Amino acid sequence: MGFLIFLWTGQGATSDGQYASHAWRSLMLSGQLPQLVTLSSVLLRFSMGAQTTICTSLVAALILERRSIALSRVAPLSIFRSVNSGPRILIQQILGEKHSRYLLLHPEVLLLVVLALGNIAMQFSSTILFSDLQSRLLVKFSQKIQISLLQSNDSVASFVGWGNPPRDFSLFGEPYTGYSANPNSLGLSDTGIKRHVMIPFANSGDRTALRSYRGPSLVLSSRVACMPPAVSGEVRFTNVALSGSPLDQNYGYMTGRVIYNETFSGAGILDTCNSDECLSDDIPFDCSVPMNYRGYTDTEPIVHTFCRPQWDGQFLSSRWHLNQDPWTSSATVVLVFSTNFNYDDWESLGNTTVQLPRSEVQEEWRSFDFGLDRIINMTVCFKSMNVMLSNVSLSTEKDLAEPGIGHNGTISDTDGIRLFYGAQPNAQNSSERGIFTVEDIHDRDDFVYGATNHGQFPLYEETTSTIEYFGEYTKPNTTLAGCISCACDTVACAREYSKVFSDTILATRRASVAIQTVYTMLVQSIHDQFIGYFSILLPVETVETAFVIVPTRCVGLSWVAALVLVNLACILVITALYLRHSRYTLVDNFWHVISQTVSDATAQSLDHSNRSKDKDIFDRLKTEDYFVRLQNLVDTGEIKIAMANSNSDIPSVIRWYRQCLQALRGKK
Repeated sequence: MGFLIFLWTGQGATSDGQYASHAWRSLMLSGQLPQLVTLSSVLLRFSMGAQTTICTSLVAALILERRSIALSRVAPLSIFRSVNSGPRILIQQILGEKHSRYLLLHPEVLLLVVLALGNIAMQFSSTILFSDLQSRLLVKFSQKIQISLLQSNDSVASFVGWGNPPRDFSLFGEPYTGYSANPNSLGLSDTGIKRHVMIPFANSGDRTALRSYRGPSLVLSSRVACMPPAVSGEVRFTNVALSGSPLDQNYGYMTGRVIYNETFSGAGILDTCNSDECLSDDIPFDCSVPMNYRGYTDTEPIVHTFCRPQWDGQFLSSRWHLNQDPWTSSATVVLVFSTNFNYDDWESLGNTTVQLPRSEVQEEWRSFDFGLDRIINMTVCFKSMNVMLSNVSLSTEKDLAEPGIGHNGTISDTDGIRLFYGAQPNAQNSSERGIFTVEDIHDRDDFVYGATNHGQFPLYEETTSTIEYFGEYTKPNTTLAGCISCACDTVACAREYSKVFSDTILATRRASVAIQTVYTMLVQSIHDQFIGYFSILLPVETVETAFVIVPTRCVGLSWVAALVLVNLACILVITALYLRHSRYTLVDNFWHVISQTVSDATAQSLDHSNRSKDKDIFDRLKTEDYFVRLQNLVDTGEIKIAMANSNSDIPSVIRWYRQCLQALRGKK
């Protein structure tokens, strides 16, 4: 029973067994729990049966010495003191003679009945205990494995970028930063450095089974800063007829230049920016500005796009150091547009080109007012990122799951996705987000920045630079849709990216958070696609969980424990009664019980039973079946069966009942 209690309660403070003892986890992870429960139940039944058999002998002795019984029942009860097969036959002997049934009211017999019923219930102990067992995640032991983490020189990988949705929203780890991205008084919004540790497992089940990961992993580091741009430019209108539809689409383009010196000066960063590192040349742009479907649907009255105006080529390895500001020459420029223009608003411009109207700064946005409640908001963002192979340590104390995104026509629920990726600055706790806690990130000392050919960097940077390239690359003046219910001149962009981008801006008004989130999603997706091309093995240490059968409740165990406790209580009381009242019995001695049975009271019955069955003796004694008990004969000093007072041991309630019956019969 103690072993069963250990199996049921040994999981420790948590149900997943992460704080359990080594012995308990070894037993559970072995998958042998059902067999252990079955064997324990067999031992319980065997021990209880053996104890009950012994108690049957004790009760038989107590009945013979303390109670008066029918002569016909003397032989079996006396034999039970030396050998018996359990309480069933003893109880059957008592119930078989109506004059002896009153013995059931005596404590030793009642206790034996309880023992007998407990033994019957214990036959189902395995079934009762199995009702507590279920399959549950259990933390396994730490193991050292080899995983494919880098590509070889001869591997040729191909990736799908913005056009296809992420295959999975893969689990990852991030250190807590506590950022807010709230703009300062001059409109500068800065996310700070986010370090996104990617897990090199292609299978979602392998990622969600992890509890800790220690070893090399690819880490995306990014930082985005947005500010109101100083812009000179114009807006032009376009109309596109939709084939096979009575509707056409009206949207426009904003064309001009971002004036960096004025932009930096307006954001108050000119004094802190080294001239050798800062972007200094104005960048021309020609980006699409969307149309919402207001009038057809009101799902998105404000619609968004983001545009890459700049493409200066790409180094073979990252140019951005983590200690650099994001607006340095290593940054990627992204323009973000937000507008409430609809079909009629764009059509009202006709085919003319309109100079940008007066504007005002609203936090990180520059808002252009076209009158009639028509606006275009714009911000310029500087995004810096790199991918490094670092030694990391990740852990979690609970089961993690990868979120999904629900779809219903044009409606997608992105709350869970945005929380997962940290696009809600007020919710950054790793446990709340459902991601791994990063305990340590140690970057390699041999990482090379700004390499221009393959011979300049270590082999592992072949992998990191490839991920960076596909995560950064778009053609100049490429516009991507940050909305679902909108129309604009954009390259293909999966709705997951568009909807997360739009919802992030609507929820936070922070374009910097939206840019960092969707680019993190993109790089994570490229990494997941790249895993299939990894062929270089590296050692890591992991702790995983596995579904195993464990006790998940204590209902069945409580019932079995109650049966055992009742059994032990009955045994103790019967043993105490035997030690207190038995004087003439040596349990488990054959000649002893036979010699005490032979007496003047039993002589005639013994003589006639030489060739007779028990039933014949019972029938013969029906008319002269007087009461006897085991006594110390005064005249000889022998311990023999002798005649007893038939009423002396009958409970007072039964004697009173018999007297009442006799009185009633006499009156009749």
